Amino acid sequence: RDWSSDVCSSDLQPNHPHPKSGRAMHPAYFETRFYAPLPEEPWPSCAVILSAYSTTGQVWSRERNRNADAELSKVLQSIPSQFLKRLIGYSPTTNHSEPSWLVDIDFQRGLEIGRRFYQDAIYGVRDGDLFVLRCHRSPDEDLESDPEGFRFVDRFDQRLDWVQSQTMRELLERS
Repeated sequence: RDWSSDVCSSDLQPNHPHPKSGRAMHPAYFETRFYAPLPEEPWPSCAVILSAYSTTGQVWSRERNRNADAELSKVLQSIPSQFLKRLIGYSPTTNHSEPSWLVDIDFQRGLEIGRRFYQDAIYGVRDGDLFVLRCHRSPDEDLESDPEGFRFVDRFDQRLDWVQSQTMRELLERS
């Protein structure tokens, strides 16, 4: 499939909490911020943010996290895209951080990659809005049928903390 033709599917709409869901997203997804290198080019209006570090609630060794991140990097570099940038997602309350990638692929492809790397959720960016998308759902369940699975977080630019290249390298070394 040529994913470039539908980088940001217009038929995917965020849902609001549903009282019968019972599958609420972890609160950490809604406080995450991102360190980002100062932009050298315009960023895409539609993209996903992916990480390969340990799934929320699990603890992996530093080596396992780094190996998973290196594998994700290879996968993303093999996909036709126009934009691939390093970000670091972090919690302002716990200081937990993990390297991530911003890539201009559609949400469905991002979810497939997220599942491949054992992620509970990924982030999606569309027209400046940041969403969290649940990776795991039953085969017959789409994004719109999971009220908790596609949630608005904030304006993306409100969650970015711009850093110099040297600072970004230092932050990556610590992760």
